[in-house]
Amino acid sequence: MLSFSVYPSLLLYSFLIATSFPVGAIVANDIDPTALNAKRFLAASVIFLVILVATKQFRKPSIGLLMYAALLGSVMAFFFSLMFVALKSASALSTGAIFTLTPLLALIAGYFINRVTATWRQIIFLLIAAAGAICIVFKGDFYELLALRLGRGELIFLIGTLVFSLYSPLTKRFYDGTPFILLTFWVLVSAFVFTAVYSLTQATFPAVQDVPLRTWTAVLYLAAFPTAVTFFINTRSSTKLSPFKVASFVYLVPACVALIELVVYRHLPSLAVSIGILVTAIATFFLQFDSKKAK
Repeated sequence: MLSFSVYPSLLLYSFLIATSFPVGAIVANDIDPTALNAKRFLAASVIFLVILVATKQFRKPSIGLLMYAALLGSVMAFFFSLMFVALKSASALSTGAIFTLTPLLALIAGYFINRVTATWRQIIFLLIAAAGAICIVFKGDFYELLALRLGRGELIFLIGTLVFSLYSPLTKRFYDGTPFILLTFWVLVSAFVFTAVYSLTQATFPAVQDVPLRTWTAVLYLAAFPTAVTFFINTRSSTKLSPFKVASFVYLVPACVALIELVVYRHLPSLAVSIGILVTAIATFFLQFDSKKAK
């Protein structure tokens, strides 16, 4: 029987991803986003290396493990690189709406990669959760939704989202029993290498003394939690659940962002947003505990 411990960890996964938005916004003008991204992957890799060495779990990787980690790391690096390119011309609203396609894309990818299927009821729950998430993203303003246009930035982000949706199916397909903490470390290292190569062609790296203390604090937080911990949770969960079930937890990210704004900034969500949060949470819950078991 599937352990229910995976679900609390995925709730934490959604919450930690949500915290990256307000933290990133605070330091958005302090450092180029591509440079910030490379630094967060590097710091996350160092954190996992310290843990591995301290617990005596570090070992020389096999060629197969390096290839597996490079595949997963390239997926994440490619997604984040395209995301920053897309945001130069795409709006936060449009990218947020496109990102809600991730679970459906993961369902399609999971079928072709792992032959994982879903019932019509699960698909309906996915669509309901997506509708709730879109309601939150657009704050209930459906005129904004109707005015959505797919420009160059949106198309680039759509490609990035398609690539991102491959992470869980590929993890499930090629997992060979490697300890999750070791696998996560090499995935982070691979993501850093790929992202750093891209960053060198895009970013201007400031001198260490010119970077504010709050920026370094933000980098360490983003590396430790929204990066290292979420990578670990995503990798572990993807071997235990259907890929689209793991991906469906991205629907809870807009709800978590709204709740964080309520607690930190006392921004009360509108009625439409509140309804979107409730619908998304209920649909995601029923999706996870539907009668069809993960394959």
